[in-house]
Amino acid sequence: ILIGLLSIILLYQYKNVLLFYKSSLIALLIITPYLVRNYYLSGYMVFPFDGIDIFSPDWKVPIESVTFEIGVIKAWARIPGTLKSLNMPITEWFGIWLNHQDLINKTLIFSNLLMLFVVAYNLLKRNRKISLLSTIIFVNFFFWFFTAPDTRFAYGFLFIGFALVIRELLHILQFKALFPKVIFLTIGVSICCILYFYRVPLSPNSQNISNVLIPYSYPKPEVKNIAIDFNYFKTINGSRCFNQDLPCNTRVTSRNYNLFLRSENIASGFRVAKKQ
Repeated sequence: ILIGLLSIILLYQYKNVLLFYKSSLIALLIITPYLVRNYYLSGYMVFPFDGIDIFSPDWKVPIESVTFEIGVIKAWARIPGTLKSLNMPITEWFGIWLNHQDLINKTLIFSNLLMLFVVAYNLLKRNRKISLLSTIIFVNFFFWFFTAPDTRFAYGFLFIGFALVIRELLHILQFKALFPKVIFLTIGVSICCILYFYRVPLSPNSQNISNVLIPYSYPKPEVKNIAIDFNYFKTINGSRCFNQDLPCNTRVTSRNYNLFLRSENIASGFRVAKKQ
């Protein structure tokens, strides 16, 4: 978001009014469906984040659940499979977290740590644009690291930071003619790495390359029936719902609030009623 805002601000400063309005409109068209989706799913514009608490629909997720989800995301980003890292100092969970990262992620992480030197170098060279962009990426990096350090949440700026570090290295080595090629090469290699190392699950019986574009059919996990105001499926052993019939959940619905169907038809949605 910060990088996008920087781009729009620079367009405005360059007096390119038409491109400024076009870029602003495109950004609005991209982010609006995301905000609307969050609203209809949770009652919040950004979920899970209670800092923007504007609306109060009857399906709004209770604040206790929002806080719990924030803790789960933070804990699993540090050490997957446990919530213990929430009570650990950084000296305890950092080593475990780092050992879970593969070579590509470690390369991205340590290259972005070098952004501090990129900022300092460009300030000395009075290159305000690159120093400002590098500062934004550096701030993003530390915000991400201390909130939810899962690399899948940060690829957007991690790859940009990696490309900028390579760019500055070539600048120092006086390979200026390679700048555009290296940036495009970095983006291309990054995309290829993501497709290869983080491709969708392939068939367990055959390594069919078509599954990279068309995912292998997900299974229906073993579930048990839970009855509250309505019946829903609860997966066994914490498995994901995958292609299980709806409604399905991976854990028992919180007892801090009551969840009700709006009507007998699940398509009508749910509403939440806090206990008195």
